[in-house]
Amino acid sequence: MRLDMISRRRFLKSAGAAALAVAAAGVLAGCDGNSSSKVPDTEVPDVPGTTSKKVKIIFADVDNGGAGVGNGGDYYEHPVLKDATVVDPKSIPADKIPQGYELADTTPVEIIDNGNTLLAIVKVKKTVDTSINVRVTLQLINATAADNQRELVVKMPGDAAYISTDDITLPEDLIWAPGMEGEKRPIGRAIFLVKKV
Repeated sequence: MRLDMISRRRFLKSAGAAALAVAAAGVLAGCDGNSSSKVPDTEVPDVPGTTSKKVKIIFADVDNGGAGVGNGGDYYEHPVLKDATVVDPKSIPADKIPQGYELADTTPVEIIDNGNTLLAIVKVKKTVDTSINVRVTLQLINATAADNQRELVVKMPGDAAYISTDDITLPEDLIWAPGMEGEKRPIGRAIFLVKKV
């Protein structure tokens, strides 16, 4: 077809269609959703079916005879390299591990192919709370003899040796005495100076 035989209308239709095709290609190129994600613990882009495969992680409670955690059907889909035969539990993001649980074993677990689904059973256990309650004495510097001390109980990590004013939430009617902010005391002898507002 010669250029002088194209009508203005036909030219505009063709130009519009070409522009739309170019714009759509640019938009769709960024639509795979995983263009910037990588397979955990690798530098390999996560492209399902090409570089990776999804494995359903089932969390089993070792303290409950290996029973599944959650509603039985709860699982997390975890990407692994396409040729992987095991899943490294340490590669599972912490926010995907059921709340109140932690990994019981970090040994890589075998991927099970049941014919239509890839599964891996990861052992978890309930998180142990090792925190301790620390008794704190607040010594009031501008109070009467009858009301010159108050006691608080503050929850601290089990391995804490000191408690700081940053760890303590004061009652609304008290503030730290001058020079007390940022101070710390050994646990067992935690006396801090405060004053009334």
